Amino acid sequence: MAIMLQEMIVFVEDLRFVRIRCAHCNTTLVLDLKGAFAPTKARGSFVPKHCPMCGEPYDGAVQPCVESLHGIYQELLKLEKGITFTGEPESTGAAARPDASGAAKG
Repeated sequence: MAIMLQEMIVFVEDLRFVRIRCAHCNTTLVLDLKGAFAPTKARGSFVPKHCPMCGEPYDGAVQPCVESLHGIYQELLKLEKGITFTGEPESTGAAARPDASGAAKG
């Protein structure tokens, strides 16, 4: 008996945007991982410490994790198409997993 599995292959450069949701007001902030970032006086890090809508601070673990992801992403881009991510297509395995808001799909 043969089993056929569908696979979804994603190139690193296709995982360009990261979304951060504020736990207080549910505003979603979208950050472009591909864009270069130079700290300024107004914004000292890639990830803001506070929600731009309500001003509440993000979870303390969010900023260092996304900052690290941004740095790693920048390095992976230099490898061009040498790195891919593989997973199951939405229709087969991801239906029961929660989406970005935490609600189950399907």
